[in-house]
Amino acid sequence: MSSTNLISAAFLSGRPRSEDYRYNDRLADYSPEAIRRRHEGDAAFLQRLEAIPTEGFSDQDQLSHDLLIRVLRQRIADFDLKEYEMPINQQAAYIPICRRSSPRRAARTRSKHYEDYISRLHQVPRALSQVTEVLHAGMKDKLIARAISCGKDSGAVSGHHLMPIPSAADQEISSQHFGG
Repeated sequence: MSSTNLISAAFLSGRPRSEDYRYNDRLADYSPEAIRRRHEGDAAFLQRLEAIPTEGFSDQDQLSHDLLIRVLRQRIADFDLKEYEMPINQQAAYIPICRRSSPRRAARTRSKHYEDYISRLHQVPRALSQVTEVLHAGMKDKLIARAISCGKDSGAVSGHHLMPIPSAADQEISSQHFGG
């Protein structure tokens, strides 16, 4: 794992003894520039991965190869659809500062973990500012997540599809679903 995916870097194998804490004191970069860099990295990695000949792979290796290609293609398609411009939806929000450790867990394990947790807390204003910048780009492009636009019935809507809202409908949608 690289320093671009800080959350996953701490859980390389899923076993606590092999966790990688090199980046544990940092929150990821949520800026539009960082999103673009991750996209470029995905595209380059996909190109290299597709060039690997799979003849002689075991069934498990072939499956892993095919799944990774699928994940990368999906992330590239999501970027092309500007899904990154709506980082908050009914299922997820950005800035997972506590995912790797809570204050109690950090205090029980090592003082370094607690110091890392405090360091991440100090980075929250930067991360919030970056996510806000991305959200504003989504608003400018008139992209909203369908489930968010459906108010009470959002649980019945599936998917994370984005849809442009015609400017004539802005007032009606706002009054119907957001009380404005």
